[in-house]
Amino acid sequence: DDNTPHAKTLDWLINDDKLQISPDAPNLLQRYILALLYFTTDGSNWEFSYNWLAPVPECQWREERADQYEVINGVCECSADGQVTSIDLGYNSLIGTIPSELGQLDELEVISLSLNKLSGTIPSEIGNLVKLEKLNLELNSLTGTVPSTLGRLANLDRMWLHFNSITGEMPNEVCALNIDRLWADCSSDMECSCCNSCF
Repeated sequence: DDNTPHAKTLDWLINDDKLQISPDAPNLLQRYILALLYFTTDGSNWEFSYNWLAPVPECQWREERADQYEVINGVCECSADGQVTSIDLGYNSLIGTIPSELGQLDELEVISLSLNKLSGTIPSEIGNLVKLEKLNLELNSLTGTVPSTLGRLANLDRMWLHFNSITGEMPNEVCALNIDRLWADCSSDMECSCCNSCF
């Protein structure tokens, strides 16, 4: 199906990406996954494009807000060798699901996708991001349960999951991390004995 996000991403990478990186480029997979995030979340209707899909390295898919906070959005930070370490697409009208492939960007330390219209479940593959320190998914329409694989995230110190429709019980593996700030919806559908704040 040519209309799937994966097909659209491949078509863009092969035919429309004016940067035309080589098939053996070390950042090819990263570029593909970030483009897939765009097509999976209706990127053409994002509130701000943040230079996404521009014919420049992915570390330049970003914009700096000219206000007193000097906030950078999009790809916020990269390592010295061009690996993305921080993504902030909060409050940007993302609609769709979180692609499981995001779990292959193994240098990620920060993911912020808050205040959007994301649906579906939290991909279990996020648990592969062992350098992740902050995961912000608050104020979306996420469903399902919290994956126990998130218990692998030994460096995680902040996770915001509140104001979604997540159900079940916070996994023991996650509680064992002793996360400094763990916020969730502790309603009749969700139990979290280790949350710092319940909503």
